[in-house]
Amino acid sequence: MDQRVGRAVGIDLARAGAVVSMYVAHVAPSTGPLGLLEVSEYLTAALFATLVGVGAQLSADRRGDAPWWQVHAVAVARGLALVLVGIMLEQWDAQVVIILIYLGVLTLVMSVLTRLPSWALGALAVVLLLAGPTVRDLTREVWVQRLVSGQDEIGTPVSRALEIFGAGDAYRLVTLLVWGCLGALLVRRWVREDREPSTAELAGTAAVGLGVAGVVLVVARSSVRPYSGEVPEVLLDAALATAVIALALLVGRRVWPGQETTAQLGRMTLSLYVLQVGWLALVARTKPGEPDDSWLTLALLTLVSFLVAAVWPRIVRSGPFARGPFEGFIDLAARKIRPPA
Repeated sequence: MDQRVGRAVGIDLARAGAVVSMYVAHVAPSTGPLGLLEVSEYLTAALFATLVGVGAQLSADRRGDAPWWQVHAVAVARGLALVLVGIMLEQWDAQVVIILIYLGVLTLVMSVLTRLPSWALGALAVVLLLAGPTVRDLTREVWVQRLVSGQDEIGTPVSRALEIFGAGDAYRLVTLLVWGCLGALLVRRWVREDREPSTAELAGTAAVGLGVAGVVLVVARSSVRPYSGEVPEVLLDAALATAVIALALLVGRRVWPGQETTAQLGRMTLSLYVLQVGWLALVARTKPGEPDDSWLTLALLTLVSFLVAAVWPRIVRSGPFARGPFEGFIDLAARKIRPPA
């Protein structure tokens, strides 16, 4: 397999892993044997954010002779599209926190940060990692004071901006940026055309990442809480995300049955995200007040996603909608700004 094709498939496989992990985090009714399914609570958001950084760096590397403003304009179009879809999905009242708005803002910021040299990007990630808990607490304090004093209300632009930046319970830009910077650095190490990591490097990185995560979960499980934004949790999540991407790049080097369908699942992540939220919103309306967690729901979401990924390329073989319906609309907007190479 061509090296560039193998790397592209590997990234798509990592995206597919993020989708399946998301389903487990959202609807699994228990943590499973030995609590293994709880790992999805630590992995999902970090992997999505890391992949945003991966995508931002890949887009920056593909800019060629395009002017810098054109590259950023494409990122703005994609980021705003994610925000708008996220706002739409929030109105459906599914029992999940919609991450698309946060990822849309992250897309905008990462488009600018990819212009930094690697040392600066790494230093920024470390600063955000260490300062994250303090920024979270200070932002929440300001947010709560504005709400209590009547100066602001939940859902207004200022309140929402504070929530997205650092006050959110589940997701915060200050944390997502750590993982976004990680994704950009991983591209510079593993995915650029002049780089070809060895099997030993990828396998070793995956083993170390999983090993670190396993030790932290076993030794400090009671003190490490998912979505907390504390330094140990963010590092744990980063280790898991790195391990999954390393494994995906490794697996993407060989052709195996079902690989293309799995990769296609990763290419249409946004469409499947919308499909998932739509289904969970329907469940919430038909069974008000009841949790949507069940093994049946998890199985249905997973099987239907693989079925859609298998069938869609047979229906739409080429063009901007080949990746998926929602992906097609975003690609069309991007092409208006920058014609395809």
